[in-house]
Amino acid sequence: MDSTLNIVREEPAPCHIKLSVEVPVESVQAAFKDVEKQFRKNARVPGFRPGKAPRSLLVGHYGERINEEVISKLVRDGVNDALKQEELTPETQPRIDNEENLAVEEDSPFVFACEFDIAPQFELPDYKSLELPEVSADVEDDAVENMIQEILQSRTSYETVERAAEAGDVVQGSYKAKDADSLDVPETAKFLLNGNNTWVALREPEILPGITDVMVGVETGETREFTINFPADFYEESLAGKNLEYSMEVTEVQAPQTPELTDDLAKELGAESADDVKGRIRQNLEMREQQQAAQKQRDQVVQALADQVEFELPPNILARRTYDTLSQLYQNRMSQGQSQEELGGKIEEMRA
Repeated sequence: MDSTLNIVREEPAPCHIKLSVEVPVESVQAAFKDVEKQFRKNARVPGFRPGKAPRSLLVGHYGERINEEVISKLVRDGVNDALKQEELTPETQPRIDNEENLAVEEDSPFVFACEFDIAPQFELPDYKSLELPEVSADVEDDAVENMIQEILQSRTSYETVERAAEAGDVVQGSYKAKDADSLDVPETAKFLLNGNNTWVALREPEILPGITDVMVGVETGETREFTINFPADFYEESLAGKNLEYSMEVTEVQAPQTPELTDDLAKELGAESADDVKGRIRQNLEMREQQQAAQKQRDQVVQALADQVEFELPPNILARRTYDTLSQLYQNRMSQGQSQEELGGKIEEMRA
């Protein structure tokens, strides 16, 4: 579409543009010519080979479809050209007004209107003289050591030990709650009442609340009876607030075996030595700290500038972001135990 468009530009709301576009008749005629050319290639008109039917018969058979395709082309090209002509960059997809009722005639200009949001326009305050608090990117030795321990913990194995169980161990055995069969518990939660020849870790997260304290000191072959006090906010509602008597027979105790960082282990990790591992970890942590520090400074600059300017927000983007945030807030409160009835009366409060 080469001809200059006739455009009336309005701003019915801040950051919201409406363009009323008139496409000149020569562009309309060119669009008809292009579309009819495409239709003629494959048109099947009785008595004529494809591509040989007279224009009058082609229009008679495919006139409505041709008009629809011409409108689509004029709108598509018209929006693109109008944005270039007006030097606008939409922040939302342009919406065509009354699109289903648009009409086109070959010997008349084609008129349509579109609306969209644009980014706010404002004068950028002075930023070169901003004073920002210094952000440290130093890496402490403890951070390096903690990362090393995480790596070593990931390579922890377990070995059977001939001693009493300690915190951090795992014990194998069978446990059962007394009167378990009389409790109304969902099938998916039955493992909380009865476990046969299973492993129980004496550490967080505990399969049963407080199991670590009651099982520390147990030995292989020992049967121990204990009480589990399920807290009132326990995730399985059928057991929340209940105190149940249990019995567990222990058949094995295993202790964690965490390796030390040696040169041999370093080579397994792809490094040359233990010192090389430490150096790489420090380098990676320093790079991460530098990136985080740079991001903090960028955030500080943005906040400092935002504090100095005021501007309207694009209405459709604001409405969509409001809806997304409200939906997330609603789901968060639902997950915290609030009912739909409770939240129903707080929608306006959350929207605010």
